[in-house]
Amino acid sequence: MRGACTTPAALSSGELLLAGDKVGLLRHWRSISNARYDDADLSGKTAMEVALYKASQGVIDPREIELHFEPFATVAHKRAQHERTLALRQASRAAMGLATGTPVGLFTGSGQGGRVHTADAAPVGGERGRP
Repeated sequence: MRGACTTPAALSSGELLLAGDKVGLLRHWRSISNARYDDADLSGKTAMEVALYKASQGVIDPREIELHFEPFATVAHKRAQHERTLALRQASRAAMGLATGTPVGLFTGSGQGGRVHTADAAPVGGERGRP
């Protein structure tokens, strides 16, 4: 694979498996899920999500799912937490200028005495060497 992109998105599941990239393989598998519990397409779904689908079809008792996996409240909490994390990450990236392509800097301090630091520049707005 000389010269080929080796990110998990660019590799097939077989290539990830042969490379022993378990994390990349898991990310690939989860990326093909449509995240709907009531959909018959089980691609990319976890065992608990498959069980939820089967419960929605009346094949298994939903009470059995919690016994073998984790409480539904925990799953709902994890999903909500994940969505909040994604929203905060997007807001943070937008505030830092990553979404618009402007230079990224780290603001330290407050008010008039605060300084902006960038990765390739000296502190701006204050004396050199002052914290």
